[in-house]
Order: sequence, then C-alpha cells, then structure tokens
Amino acid sequence: MKNDERQSGATPTMPSQNTDATGEAWPPLPYEAWKDTYARLHMWTQMVGKIAVAQAAPLNHCWAVALLVNARGLRTRVLSHERRSFTIAFDFLDHQLVIETSDDVRRALPSRLARWQSSMTN
Repeated sequence: MKNDERQSGATPTMPSQNTDATGEAWPPLPYEAWKDTYARLHMWTQMVGKIAVAQAAPLNHCWAVALLVNARGLRTRVLSHERRSFTIAFDFLDHQLVIETSDDVRRALPSRLARWQSSMTN
C-alpha cells in the first residue's frame, strides 16, 4: 500500500484476474486459436513429468511436484540417472525443451512440439 493511500484511508485494490501486478492487461488467449498447442504442450508436460517422477527420490506424496515454475518456463528438479544427474526444462522464451546434465552436456530441442517425441525417445 502506498503512503498516500494509508494517509487518505483509501482501500487498496488488487489487480483483476486479467491484469498483472502493474495493472497491465494480459493478452487475450482464445482457446480455439491455441488448442492444438495446448494439447501438445499438455502431452509433453505429462511425458516430462512422468520422467521426473520416475527418476526422483521417493518423497511424501504432496512433495512430488514434477515440474517447477522458473523465470523462463517450467523445469524439473535435479534428477539422478546412474552416475550423473540432469534437468529437463521447457524454455518458453527461446521456445525449446532443454536437457542439461551434470557432466556439462546441454541439448536443446526445437519448439515444434510435434517433433519433440522423436527427439526425446532417440
């Protein structure tokens, strides 16, 4: 709350659901226009989530969040596989699926979600 609002007794207002913290309107996101992208992204987040849950150390049920929000999109926790560890991230800014390993290998797959399946399974 701003000082002038406190002094005047004005009631602070929260941004509406369709605005960000600065009051800027979010762009429209009509379902029909992006439903194919939504379906592909949903499928891929499920696939990456299943990898994350399968590779993660056992946790209490409510702690087993497969994907975490980061500044660029979504990512897994650090996951172990044999003698190394890795993360998988959806980079929505560069439109890539990024896999990084503890032995300094980084692989970025292009944004075409339809092509990710063959890249992930090879």
